[in-house]
Amino acid sequence: MNRSVLIMRNWSALGTAAYAVLSISFLIALYLPWPDELSVIPTVAEFSPRWAILTPLPVLLLITRSWVQCSLLLLVTITNLSLILGLNLALPPATGVGSPEIKVGTYNVGGGLIHPNAVLEYYRVKELDALLLQETQSFRMEAFLPAEFNYECQSRLCILSHHEVASLEALSRRVLGGWGNYIARFDLRARGQTIAIYNLHLNTARHELELIGPSFDFWGKASSRYSNRRLESQIASAMVAQHPTPQRHTLIAGDFNLTVQGLIYRKYWSSWVNVFGEVGNGFGYTKRTRIIGARIDHVLHSNNMVAVHVDVGSSLGGDHRPLTATMTLQ
Repeated sequence: MNRSVLIMRNWSALGTAAYAVLSISFLIALYLPWPDELSVIPTVAEFSPRWAILTPLPVLLLITRSWVQCSLLLLVTITNLSLILGLNLALPPATGVGSPEIKVGTYNVGGGLIHPNAVLEYYRVKELDALLLQETQSFRMEAFLPAEFNYECQSRLCILSHHEVASLEALSRRVLGGWGNYIARFDLRARGQTIAIYNLHLNTARHELELIGPSFDFWGKASSRYSNRRLESQIASAMVAQHPTPQRHTLIAGDFNLTVQGLIYRKYWSSWVNVFGEVGNGFGYTKRTRIIGARIDHVLHSNNMVAVHVDVGSSLGGDHRPLTATMTLQ
């Protein structure tokens, strides 16, 4: 064996081992139940450009000649795609014949930067029963609303529907030192059923990430903001849990500002069925920036509903994408 081949094999083995160690470290940062004082670690892992974990792969594939190393690379890459990048592969759903269906969408309109006519057109094209909207502070839907539509808002959390809608209760962020509502409850009367719908807009992790720097009290400030985000989910999930009965159909949808891999989501929301996890395929990113994509908008439902289809639409002008889910009522 000549010297150059031996060097290549050594570099290949070293690179494969480093790729595996890096991937395991990322999984630990993302999934370990870190205390609030160390919340910066899972927050950075959750909202970093996770695709970067795959950047060593092309080079390693070019220099690797061992089947053992290729098998390890394949195993680690599959793990990265599913557990870190959130690739979802779902089997076709099995639904009851003749069960009534409901189609609901959720969309963060980004402070009203999107024209109401575009939202109405999306509603009609997708043939929705209800559309939940977040960040509607300068969104003048009422001026463009046809007579057959109902539009109810609790602060900046709204519901649009051609069915009967009742606005019930909401929780304000003021008690946590913020502003605006972060959860609002509506009742939707459709298909001969009353469906409890919760519209969420939870706080963003951006305020924690903006603190990253050399300041002495960085960790304390970041953990305090993380605690507020966690408390929002704790209170909101408790509010939803107050009302369910075996017969009540319940939907929870909106801009969670959480990914399904994150600690807060797993602790407070994973007991509900996530529509994309149930029937979605691909990554399902609902928010895209120049360097990251993330699935932070969700539609969750109670166990007496079955998802049959989910769709992430194209952006209508903001940095979020509308999410549409079709479910049967059991």
